[in-house]
Amino acid sequence: MDQHIEIRQCGLDDEPALKRFPYAPGSEWARLRGLTGYMLEIEKERARARRARRAPRWLPVLKGHAAHLDRFLAHVEGKGPNPCDVECAVPVTRIALKLLESARLGLPLAVNPEDWHVPD
Repeated sequence: MDQHIEIRQCGLDDEPALKRFPYAPGSEWARLRGLTGYMLEIEKERARARRARRAPRWLPVLKGHAAHLDRFLAHVEGKGPNPCDVECAVPVTRIALKLLESARLGLPLAVNPEDWHVPD
């Protein structure tokens, strides 16, 4: 995952090999996409800001976090389905805890099928 701007993967038939997240509304000034485009746009913006003696504009990327939180809050308010049911939350939590343990130990830890599978 490159700066949460691009995701590359292989092996998931229903997912593209490369996914690029779009810029947020109000960022129409940035035309180049992907991680390389993002870095080039940031550099151009820094140069523009230096010439104008102003702060550079922020270039936000829509990664789905805000939309997911909106869907979750709607669910809590009884206005929609739960976007993260137990079958999704348990494996994500297990893997996140394993990643934290790996970081704490300074060692790689295997992620096994039982980490992402919730038994029936």
